[in-house]
Order: sequence, then structure tokens, then C-alpha cells
Amino acid sequence: MTKICPECGREQKDNAKFCSKCGTPFDKIGKDHKPKNKKKLGLAILIIVIVIAAVAVYAISCDKVSISSIYSSSMSCYNNESEIYYMYDAYSMFTIDSSNKNLSHFTSNFTFYSGNSVVKTVSGEIFDYENQYVASTFFTSKELYNIDSVKLDIYNVNGNLIASKEAPFTMGYMGEPIEI
Repeated sequence: MTKICPECGREQKDNAKFCSKCGTPFDKIGKDHKPKNKKKLGLAILIIVIVIAAVAVYAISCDKVSISSIYSSSMSCYNNESEIYYMYDAYSMFTIDSSNKNLSHFTSNFTFYSGNSVVKTVSGEIFDYENQYVASTFFTSKELYNIDSVKLDIYNVNGNLIASKEAPFTMGYMGEPIEI
């Protein structure tokens, strides 16, 4: 029969007086002795649980963004060469419900749709306007599109989608162009 060292778990000869690996004397171990490795394992598990909980709390608290209504419009214009082009724009106010309000940690995309077809996806500019957070964009085209909806997506610094909202697009007057 063999002995198992209560400290390191290594098998020992039955007549061994101490562990050949860690040196634990077998005659001094009482019934209430707790192996060091089990204590270390328990501590390691506790540390891992605390780290996972901290990461989860951080992840939940950092990425709370709420998008309000999306405002949109379009118009026909002349460019410098007196050519007609069309301008489509959209913007939205949003809130950040976390301690991290550094706007460089967020990016946005606006996607313009005609029916189920994507007309164009444009990155948005995010800025603080009088203590309100705004995402805004526009694009121009020589082609007239019948845009009926626009979607705003906001991403965190890791590129994960954290907020999204789609709204009807408000087509403006597309008749006689104005000069800009």
C-alpha cells in the first residue's frame, strides 16, 4: 500500500517518514491539518471569481448608450459648376449612461435605405454640443434616391455594437435646386 502526501499529492512508500517531493513530515500531520495546495486552490478560485465579476460589472457599466429620435432631411442643390446634386443628412442626440463619457471611445455609422436596399452607409461624426451628445452625418450624390429610412449604429472602442435605432427618413423638397 502507498501513502499520498497531503501537501502535494505525490504517492509515497507506505513506510516513508516524509514526502520525497515537498519534505512534509508524515508523523506531524494531525487530523485537522489542511493541505497548503487546497488553500492555494481556493484562493486562486476566489481571485478568478472576483476578476470575472469586476470585468462583467465594467462591461455592463461602460456601454450604456440610448439613442433619441433621428432627424433627417434632404435637398437638391447646385455645386460650383452649376451641376445639380442631392444632399442627404441625418443626426441624432444620444445619452451615455456610464462613467466613461470619452467620445473618442465611440464611433457611429448611418445607413440610408430605399425599401430593403441599402443606398449608402456613412460614418458619423460624434461630438458634444452644449452638454448633449450628437451623432451627425451627410452625403451628396448626383443621383436622386427615394430614401425612406435611416439607421444609426453606435460602437464602442472595441468595435462592438452597443446601440442601434432605425427611423423613417424625411425627404425634403427635391424640386428646383438652391445654390450653396
